[in-house]
Amino acid sequence: MDEPEKWEVTAWLTYNAEFQNDICPYDFLTSDVAIRRPQQFKPGPGVHLDWKVTDDNTGLVLQSGSLITGPDSLVTIPNVSVYVSGIRRVHISVEYESTAIEEVAQNESPVRDMKIVPNPSGRDAYLWVFATTDKDCELTLSQSGLRMGDINVHLNEGLNQISLQSFDDIPQGLYFIQLRDDKHNNWVKWVKSDD
Repeated sequence: MDEPEKWEVTAWLTYNAEFQNDICPYDFLTSDVAIRRPQQFKPGPGVHLDWKVTDDNTGLVLQSGSLITGPDSLVTIPNVSVYVSGIRRVHISVEYESTAIEEVAQNESPVRDMKIVPNPSGRDAYLWVFATTDKDCELTLSQSGLRMGDINVHLNEGLNQISLQSFDDIPQGLYFIQLRDDKHNNWVKWVKSDD
């Protein structure tokens, strides 16, 4: 599963493989698991995530924890044990923190992740914002330092999907979306294309 809020995979080792080096000589191995080239699950840098490893057959939780994505936005789950299929298949899942994130410090932005989906895009684009708290903000579209439009938005704690339909008719080009509250500014680039 590869969704905007969650990524999952079922994993196991095998004794049967086309190439001899792909055959595991052990009943289980422990390794870090990095999510490479996801299509939809793309948290940005510094995002808090929960992960867990369960028995694919029984649902028993074998391992769990939390992590923070690195500066390159790579999601790496540490020390995951994977078993030979005849012993146990494991289900690995990663998602945004399900419990409330610790109170935001005075100088820390409530925005943990912000991106345009899809980007580049023409019509029907959305600004996805993961917020750590409820907050009223102003969304500003600009190009080359010139303000093109403003929208007042309310962020709810968790994932917010803000329609950019108000900007559907602007010409193609490179734009910046700024999300601003009374203390913080967050920016993202938007490549506006023709449909």
